[in-house]
Amino acid sequence: MLTFQVKIVSRALSIPIISTSQLDRLTLIKKLHSDGLSDTAIADFLNSKGLKTPKGKKYYQELIWVTRNKFNKRNLREQEFNYQIENMKFSPK
Repeated sequence: MLTFQVKIVSRALSIPIISTSQLDRLTLIKKLHSDGLSDTAIADFLNSKGLKTPKGKKYYQELIWVTRNKFNKRNLREQEFNYQIENMKFSPK
């Protein structure tokens, strides 16, 4: 018989679920930034399209930066996963 313990460590379980509309907006901000737009240009673009923050406000440079930073950290947490196999014992029966 083989017995062992598995220890799983993941910060992904503590990530709150976000709505589809929030995810779409975060993905758009990430894409615009990867296309070379500055945070100010992204804010101007979103405002020109009439998009508002989740609280109904206009976007501005600092908010775009914070949003990108939090989204990047969230994505890293989703990928964080470690495991350890401990106390492995084999006993013939």
